[in-house]
Amino acid sequence: MFGTYFVMLKSAIEYLVRGQRLPSWDLKMQVLCDCIRHTSMETYTLETTDEDIPSLDFRKIQERMRARDIPPSTVPQELGASKQHIFRVEKIPLTSEDIRGIGGVTEEPLLMLISQDNPKRTLDYEVLATWDTCNQHQMDTERALEPLPLSDDEKIMLCLHGGAYTMGSSQSHRSTLIRVCETTHLRAFILNYRLSPQHPFPSQLHDALLFHTFLVSQGFQPENIILVGDSAGGHLAIDLILLLRHMQILLPKALVLISPLVGLDLRGDSLQKNTPFDYLYPYPMESPTSPMRLFYKPGQRYSDEYIREINEDPILSPSNASLKGFPPTLIQSGAKEVLIDHICLFYEKLVQDNKESKNLMVNQIYDDMVHVFHRFFFRPESKQAFDAIAEFIENKN
Repeated sequence: MFGTYFVMLKSAIEYLVRGQRLPSWDLKMQVLCDCIRHTSMETYTLETTDEDIPSLDFRKIQERMRARDIPPSTVPQELGASKQHIFRVEKIPLTSEDIRGIGGVTEEPLLMLISQDNPKRTLDYEVLATWDTCNQHQMDTERALEPLPLSDDEKIMLCLHGGAYTMGSSQSHRSTLIRVCETTHLRAFILNYRLSPQHPFPSQLHDALLFHTFLVSQGFQPENIILVGDSAGGHLAIDLILLLRHMQILLPKALVLISPLVGLDLRGDSLQKNTPFDYLYPYPMESPTSPMRLFYKPGQRYSDEYIREINEDPILSPSNASLKGFPPTLIQSGAKEVLIDHICLFYEKLVQDNKESKNLMVNQIYDDMVHVFHRFFFRPESKQAFDAIAEFIENKN
């Protein structure tokens, strides 16, 4: 805690002495970015090397992540309400044949997860609804927070939260997603998927597929689902589209990606030039306790084979996948985030692979903004981004 106070003081002094770091930044923006970066860097023990792997206790690392998790947020009373739910995976019929043939390093572990899944295992999720949505459907709050369609053609958002695959939850993303609900007038269904390193790749994709299948089984039409993901949740959303396409399942109506992670072993100019601004620290893949090493095969050495796997596999690195047939996609990111170069490359690939529908692919970059700036509700760019999401979805009707 003392370290955070020191960072706050240092950041404030720098602002007062040297001025704002970027033209549109105020004191609050600068101090917040510095404090979040400090907390994030303290969460991961990055001084470890592959020589330390035999002595690493991944259970303790997992506990450390939970102790430093993204804080829970609340749904403002004036906006709406939320409710937690669970479902048993035994209610969702998935078979190995549904997945077979996807190839890469994904197929075998995903087949194993499906065949060996505990039928008593449960997944929990949260439903968000605004008061306006309740009134629009003439439903009371209790009914609006249940996982059943409010009308035959109701559109909903299936939301996959960020957190580097090691943290985050529906609770941490409530306050952000309720604002998306407010502008879109749609309900949000937020999945709490399994986290690494206790549950490494592709456990998260398995859970996302189960959740999508569950919602369809509840009566929601696949073509009325808008898939939303931020950061690592954006990566997971892209992967879910790739998997559904392989399974020849009707794809969601639209895809909304907020500062998406589009690969694991990221290199490039923006990782260096935007580090002074973005709160997201570019964790070195050389460290076995960096988030992405904890996500994919934790405890394995950073060998040439490992590098080849994460760079060539289309699920791990979607920029290397065929993106043909993707639904209309909106990407929002900050010009000063470390991932921006890779996000733009992904967008270029998306347009290239969907030339006949390239006008349905939108890339919005917000000046002076950082990773998932939507969470900074005091910034006008946050409200602008929420409004843009609503406009994008409305235009797809």
